[in-house]
Amino acid sequence: MGLPNESKDRPVSAISLRGLRKSYGDTEVVKGVDLDVPRGEILVLIGPSGCGKTTILRMINRLVEPSSGAVLIDGEDTMAMDPVLLRRRIGYVIQGIGLFPHMKVLENVSMVPRLKGVPKQEALEFAQRALVLVGLPVVEYGPKWPRQLSGGQQQRVGVARALAGDPEIILMDEPFGALDPVSRVGLQDELLDLQGKLGKTIVFVTHDIHEAMKMGNRIAIMREGVLAQVGKPLSLLSAPADDFVSGFVGAGNPLAMFSFMKVMEAPVRTEDLPLVDIGDDMLKAVRSAHDTTLRFCRDRFVYVLENGRLAGTVSVENYREGEGPEYLRDRLQPATSVRTTRTVQEALGSMISSGIANVAVVDEANRFKGVISFGDMYDIVQQQKEKSSEADENLALR
Repeated sequence: MGLPNESKDRPVSAISLRGLRKSYGDTEVVKGVDLDVPRGEILVLIGPSGCGKTTILRMINRLVEPSSGAVLIDGEDTMAMDPVLLRRRIGYVIQGIGLFPHMKVLENVSMVPRLKGVPKQEALEFAQRALVLVGLPVVEYGPKWPRQLSGGQQQRVGVARALAGDPEIILMDEPFGALDPVSRVGLQDELLDLQGKLGKTIVFVTHDIHEAMKMGNRIAIMREGVLAQVGKPLSLLSAPADDFVSGFVGAGNPLAMFSFMKVMEAPVRTEDLPLVDIGDDMLKAVRSAHDTTLRFCRDRFVYVLENGRLAGTVSVENYREGEGPEYLRDRLQPATSVRTTRTVQEALGSMISSGIANVAVVDEANRFKGVISFGDMYDIVQQQKEKSSEADENLALR
């Protein structure tokens, strides 16, 4: 079944909402929402309490039935599907996760593939792989009861359970809302790393704008059952649709963008860097460290790579001409680095705490992508100020 009113050349989205409405008695909580979620995207639904975001999430897997309109999965109307089979195709993670207390961790995680008809031994193997993915070694955590786990560990088990059935889509309803700040940030980072490896389609509900901006490829801001604006985090900051969106995302504060901008969206320097490979001539690297325009808050150093991956750093201040690869191996120090999926604020925090003027940028496989510099922050702020001023002028003309 094709999507209504779609061009034949337009790729079918993983999830499409068409005129979606939901009423309880005389109260309409979702009012004609149209939205597409491409495959592999993390879309975050956010808005004030009662705006309809959780209701939309639950209509996707038919835990709540729409009053009118349609939800389409890969172009097929979910109302034509068996709701039980539909839910088995979709991972679901909620706050407080709802683990079965009478089942051990490995059994909890294996339940989803078992329900999909996977033989018991194969389902256990799926569960083991899923637990490893979320950082819970099977030998240690598989035999435990849910009550023996911390809140953060229970949430990891919940994510593993959602992954065990290899779903195309994962729905997450305030999944980290009940956790302490440290556990919450850790799980956010782990989920982003997992998404980089697995590329699932995720719809994520939260009430925290910082979490939304960090997690989402796009953010859908809701107000009283309708979409106020849908866009990428930086677009919402630089071009809010109205005063409600502007106030919600804090568009008037140019420093707010550091919390929301991902490192992959920031200017990352890839040229004029003091780099050396484990097998390269150290003298050339020393010269490049002195010739580079990169700023150093401590001794000058070179970034050391091995097969394209960041191995560490080496100070060049005490280098004596003629020393080769053994100099690198003997004096190699851990490098401060930040993932491309982290925020600029996290990169800035790493620089300040480490006393350096730039931080290495790596991908999920630790491949070196360049550096982000303290000096770049001023340019980012100035650019955001200009965009915010333009956005304010546009709002004033409306």
